[in-house]
Amino acid sequence: MTLSVQRLHGSARWAIEAACLQPPGADYERMASEYRCILFPWRDIREGLVAFQRRRGVAIPVRDPDTFVVDPKKLGIELTYAESSRPQIFRFDRETIAAALILQCKERGVRLPRKSNKHLYLIDTRLALLVHIAGPETEEFLVLELAKHMT
Repeated sequence: MTLSVQRLHGSARWAIEAACLQPPGADYERMASEYRCILFPWRDIREGLVAFQRRRGVAIPVRDPDTFVVDPKKLGIELTYAESSRPQIFRFDRETIAAALILQCKERGVRLPRKSNKHLYLIDTRLALLVHIAGPETEEFLVLELAKHMT
């Protein structure tokens, strides 16, 4: 198997190449893992959050917010709409953002297996939904290394 990996450096590239060049008979009885890393543009994230909240009965303006702030440590998002003297502020935690992005994928026809693990990561300046479909757990570090070094 040949794997071409772009924009990776150091240990991440080495780890992925090493995993793909396993010797014959090395743990092939187990099911293969599948990982998907979906990088979302900020506009899609905002649209997904608005649609998700509207489904829950929370009215958020459809227009672009006046400020869009991301907390990189908690992976929270804050949208501010300054329509009057009293601005409206909407805060979203990691779980709400993940639910909104999963719903958006469903509405756009992007298939995500129900029994997969889904996690949010901030990769450089983009928000990513990482989907892991069961397989050897030893490969999980490869995806985390990949996510750390993507640009």
